[in-house]
Amino acid sequence: MGIFHNNDIQVVMLDFQDIITDLFGSNVSHVHLSEDEKSTVKKINGEVWVADDSNSSRLIVSELLAKAEIEHKLFNNGKELLESYNSGDSKSVVAIITDFEMPQLDGLELSVRIKKMDPRMPILLLSSLVNSNVVDKSKEAGVDLCLEKDELNSLIKNLIELINKG
Repeated sequence: MGIFHNNDIQVVMLDFQDIITDLFGSNVSHVHLSEDEKSTVKKINGEVWVADDSNSSRLIVSELLAKAEIEHKLFNNGKELLESYNSGDSKSVVAIITDFEMPQLDGLELSVRIKKMDPRMPILLLSSLVNSNVVDKSKEAGVDLCLEKDELNSLIKNLIELINKG
């Protein structure tokens, strides 16, 4: 939620995704891994880093990764992730999941900066709306795959494929 003031007008911005998650929970129980996916996950030796400014999105992604027994670290935005990456904490990172739009440093700029340092780092971008414009911009930034936030049931499968491809 954010409150913006413009002269005498006050605008309240609500994050409906956070509201829905607060009301109904994230419930990722419907996501199941195949036996092949389970055995592949066990071979992942490292952490997946996640940058998203939405508390509910971070919670859902975290629960999916935890359910798949994938080690992960969460960041509130791209700037925090990049600062950690640059500080030398990134040795164990095997992939990055980032939101498209975030304050301070968005997912595209984060991807450009990470790919300059490590062109082989798999990056998966999440967005509320994936259209040809988002896909084109993402490819230019070095993003390996774009997923809509309502397609998170395929997140683990796609993440495993990206890590194994790299």
